[in-house]
Amino acid sequence: MKKISTLLLSLAMGVGTMFASVEIDGLYYNLNENDMTAEVAYSEKCIFGYTMPSLVIPASVTYESKEYSVTRIGNKAFNGLFGGNEVILPNSITGIGDSAFRACPELKKAHFGTSVTEIGKEAFAWCPKLDSVVIPNGVTCIKEATFCMCDNLQSVTLPESLKEIDTRAFQLCKSLNNLNLPTGLDSIGNQAFQGCFSLTAISIPNSVKKIGWSAFLGDSVLTKVIIGSGVEELSPMAFSECKLDTVIVMREDPLYIYSTVFFNVDLSNIVLMVPTGSVEAYREADVWKDFKEILPLQETMAISNVHNNNAQGTKVIRDGQIFIRRGEKTYTLQGNEVR
Repeated sequence: MKKISTLLLSLAMGVGTMFASVEIDGLYYNLNENDMTAEVAYSEKCIFGYTMPSLVIPASVTYESKEYSVTRIGNKAFNGLFGGNEVILPNSITGIGDSAFRACPELKKAHFGTSVTEIGKEAFAWCPKLDSVVIPNGVTCIKEATFCMCDNLQSVTLPESLKEIDTRAFQLCKSLNNLNLPTGLDSIGNQAFQGCFSLTAISIPNSVKKIGWSAFLGDSVLTKVIIGSGVEELSPMAFSECKLDTVIVMREDPLYIYSTVFFNVDLSNIVLMVPTGSVEAYREADVWKDFKEILPLQETMAISNVHNNNAQGTKVIRDGQIFIRRGEKTYTLQGNEVR
């Protein structure tokens, strides 16, 4: 069924016309004749009337014998969608707007395609059943609150193109336990991973320059942290109320930090490992000197009890990332085999 649900909008952009809220096969689109593209648009009829288990967005649509490439999911397009536990986006989609899939109570899976380079603020926030996401290469920023309060989100795969994780990006993702930060990442925003109650270990690569305030606040089972050599700003409350037992710092000269970085954390129970040759400098530096022990960091060392696994292994550190080697196999700190 095809119909125009609102008036045609004429654009003073040379030739061509944009149609507003054209219904095609049950979904609504804004069509642009200037570049023959379509944006999926919001419609209450779709939000409250969609009952199919999978929401499949087509790569193109035809209206009045003209074909349009579907390139974007508009702002709030499916905000509050009641039906659909899976969304499948075609490779033609390059952008997902703000709050596009916000507060979809049944959404479990989101397949992005290969061409997405932008995901808007709160795009998937408050989706309580979303359990895993793979962000395509090309995305450079996880924007503010993009996945905030996705209670069941356990695994996130981040692309090597990623440069910034913005404020509250994964705040209160209570089940998140599988996370590897890419080696080109520049910054971690305020409260980015606050309240991730299942995150047991995090390795911050050497490329990261800033860790925002309360970035990992209240991550109550976070026990092991590695902080890369490039960090220039470690903000207050960054690791407040975490259950740390080991902190590894790759930076040779001690970074000046406030004591509130580790607010409500008993440093006298935590081992600090630093580069060989930097031990004395850390033993004299404010805050750092308060750790239980300050030991030289070797390239490899025997460890145990990683991710609740009592098997002995060897810790291998490469470019600010930490891996565990057991026999011929290598694992991340979260216990996932690296192939």
